[in-house]
Amino acid sequence: MSDVTTRDATVIPKEPGFAAIGTTIAGRYKVEALLGTGGMGAVYLVQHTLMHKRFALKMLNAETSQLPEMVARFEREAIAAGRIDHPNITAATDFGRAEDGAFFLVLEYLEGQRLRDALAKGPLPYRRAVHIAMQVASALERTHELGIIHRVLHGAPAASLKTARQRLRFPSAVFSPAAAWK
Repeated sequence: MSDVTTRDATVIPKEPGFAAIGTTIAGRYKVEALLGTGGMGAVYLVQHTLMHKRFALKMLNAETSQLPEMVARFEREAIAAGRIDHPNITAATDFGRAEDGAFFLVLEYLEGQRLRDALAKGPLPYRRAVHIAMQVASALERTHELGIIHRVLHGAPAASLKTARQRLRFPSAVFSPAAAWK
């Protein structure tokens, strides 16, 4: 098996649940780059081969894909993410199982400055900070209206600021049905 190299040159051994650059997942998502990894899996920049549109594809790793309770939780997250329609939350567009058996969730891909990077430069101007806080509150209000709660806003550091309008967008996967966490 060949290794996977991330954008920052980190090398990860290839195993089920990790995709090599240039491969195609589920017959339609061509892997362009590894955006990041975590304890449950990896997130890739992919291009839909027919639509020629970029997406972020979150894939469970092999170990996690073998745990029924984790797969069930991931599926509940996918269903919840698919129900959310809000301008400050990324859209979930697909959910399925890759050829190697790993489960994946496809999300809208956001380009723009990450909120984490904006905050690393120092305190935000008051008006901008209030504008961002109002967007966070609006996103949370919408998810709560749907009976969906946030686990932890761990996605906040990955939230993207659309530079033209400075609109904040949260990854929809940071929200899940309340029942998923009981």
